[in-house]
Amino acid sequence: MQQMDYQFSRDLLKQIPKYVERFLELDELWGTRPPSRRVASLLREATRCYVFGFWQASIALSRAAIEEALRERVVKLTNQPTHKLGQLIDMAQRVGLLDHDHIMMANAVKRFGDEVLHGTETWSGNAKEAVISARGVLEHLHR
Repeated sequence: MQQMDYQFSRDLLKQIPKYVERFLELDELWGTRPPSRRVASLLREATRCYVFGFWQASIALSRAAIEEALRERVVKLTNQPTHKLGQLIDMAQRVGLLDHDHIMMANAVKRFGDEVLHGTETWSGNAKEAVISARGVLEHLHR
């Protein structure tokens, strides 16, 4: 048991510089209104997964965060229940919730999420783009 504790501790300590580097790549979020608890929780977990190198989980959670945030806002504005992320992105564009740049970000997160959830392998660059894009979309929605 002690040997296993030692090995895990040693391996974890070796990874800390990479964790710090990935954490510092992310800008602080600025918004005038905080997201719902559910959206904030999903984004926080997506960010942590990215920092700790869990690429697929960070992408899936980034996708879930923007889907939930868009659902909250779009359904409230349109009174039309929507279940698919693609539909939510289209409706967000139609009602003016997202501009062209943020539509592109949302679609990138959707694409990476679809790939992960349907078996395509991913890598750190996709995870970084997904997390940064999700954070950008959420920041825009909560200005």
